[in-house]
Amino acid sequence: MIPKTQHTYGLIHGDVWLENVVVTERNEITMLDFQDCEKHYYLYDLAVPLYSALEYSFSGAGNIKDYGRSITTSLLEGYSQENHIPKEILEKLPLFLKLKEIFEYSLMHMYWDKEKLSEEQIRILNHYRIRLENKYHAIHIESDLLLSFL
Repeated sequence: MIPKTQHTYGLIHGDVWLENVVVTERNEITMLDFQDCEKHYYLYDLAVPLYSALEYSFSGAGNIKDYGRSITTSLLEGYSQENHIPKEILEKLPLFLKLKEIFEYSLMHMYWDKEKLSEEQIRILNHYRIRLENKYHAIHIESDLLLSFL
């Protein structure tokens, strides 16, 4: 059980990723698209952009493991400047990443017409299903990286 306290649980954006963040020339940040706001663990608002960056934004240049480490480090460093992440919560980041993956898979089933799936949609569904059934973590967060923030 993950404890729900005022420091771990409350109102979150729910869909923080590149498409929902605007940064001005003066480095002012504006968040958009609050339709997915919900009460949830604050860590989920870190898992969503991390998952999205690795699943949708990796361009293929370089090493995805290094890219993931860089994105995770930047995200956690920035967040921890404003908020403390309790150890018992931060250790659950891989669980929250898996939750996001399951959420994405369920959205595909909700919005895609099962009678008219393209070959690409079938490939994506099978890819997600195999990862989920075999407990394969598409996004692996190294424990030493998490430990450096504790």
